[in-house]
Amino acid sequence: MPALKHDAVDQMTESLKGSSGVYLADFTGITVEKVTVLRSTLRKKGLSMRVSKNTLIRRALNNAGVQGLDKYLAGPTAMI
Repeated sequence: MPALKHDAVDQMTESLKGSSGVYLADFTGITVEKVTVLRSTLRKKGLSMRVSKNTLIRRALNNAGVQGLDKYLAGPTAMI
């Protein structure tokens, strides 16, 4: 796996290990403006949203010991 992808998985894994929960969201059809507002709202609440390839999200979830979410990793996915 290239270094950038490896770094992305490591960052997501660390975020998952330090969090009390995770949400996966399909953001199909949401405009850029609405995504920007959503990210801003999440930041104000101390949360973050990351869009990544499903394979990288899957690796990070597995590394963090989070099971049972593979069925939700289809299409454009954001991890909150």
